[in-house]
Amino acid sequence: MYDITNSESFKNLPSWLDELREHAGPDTVVALVGNKVDAVFVDPEKREVLKEQAIQFAKKNNLIFTDESSALSDVNIKELIEALTQSNLPIELFK
Repeated sequence: MYDITNSESFKNLPSWLDELREHAGPDTVVALVGNKVDAVFVDPEKREVLKEQAIQFAKKNNLIFTDESSALSDVNIKELIEALTQSNLPIELFK
């Protein structure tokens, strides 16, 4: 997950993904989620990460990308969960 209003969080994705893959099983399903879309609905000037950037990162790294979301406003949370649970890949839970 990265914050679409904070480009630094997006820039950190490669290292976070490397760390995740180091500790996760090879069949772990990983989704990329841009969060805080509610803030951009209120003020489009707050956007620092374009959706197209995230889509390209997801494609390059074989990640699921459903759409941008907002945990606060419950935007696209259900769709993300459905995408993960309907994937043909097994899901490994982290403890």
